Amino acid sequence: MNFAIVSWILWIYLGIYVLFHIPIDILMLIRRKEAEYPNPDFKNNIQAVLFILPSFIFWLYLLGAPILFFYYGISFYGHLIYLLFHSFLSWFLQICGLLIMSFGLIISCLGRIGRGLYLAKNKEEISMKWGHRIVRHPEYLFYITGFLGLPLLTLNPILLILISGIIGYISFTDTEEKALINHFGKEYKSYMKKVGKLFPKIKE
Repeated sequence: MNFAIVSWILWIYLGIYVLFHIPIDILMLIRRKEAEYPNPDFKNNIQAVLFILPSFIFWLYLLGAPILFFYYGISFYGHLIYLLFHSFLSWFLQICGLLIMSFGLIISCLGRIGRGLYLAKNKEEISMKWGHRIVRHPEYLFYITGFLGLPLLTLNPILLILISGIIGYISFTDTEEKALINHFGKEYKSYMKKVGKLFPKIKE
C-alpha cells in the first residue's frame, strides 16, 4: 500500500471521527443541564504522562503527516521498512493496522452517539446504549486501537512509542471504574458483569 493511499486513509479516519464527535459534543453542550458523570483525576504523574503524551503524539501525527506528505513532500512514513519488506508482509501489516484502527473508530463513534443521548436526557444514569453496549469505555478503545494500528498502517517503527499509551489508558480506566462504582454502586457492578471493559465480552 503506497503512502499516498495511507495519507488519504488517515484523513478519512480523522474526518469520520470529527463528523461523529464534534456535532454531538456541541449538541451535548447545548442540551445538557446537570447530568453529572464522574470525572476522576489522574492517580499520579506517571499515569498522566502515559495518558496525555501518547495521545498528543497520536493526534499530531494524524493531522500533520498527510499535510506534510501532500503539500511539502516531507514523509514521516516507514519508507525503509516498505522497501525492505515490499511484499505480502508489508501489505499484511498495513491491512492489520487499518482493520484495528477501523474497529476502534466504529465503536468510538457508536459510543459517542450513546453518550450524546445520555446527556441529552439531562438524567443521571449509566450510558449503556450503542457503543456502550459493546464495551464500557468506547473512547479509550479508540485510542488503544489507534496506538496499535497506526505504527502498522504507516510502517513507522518510531510510532511504537505510542504503545506506552496503552498502559496509561488501561491504568486510567481502572481509576475511572472505581469512581463509577462509588457513584452508581450496584447498578454499575451489574453493568460490568454484562459488558467488557475495553474489549467485547464473549457471552457464554
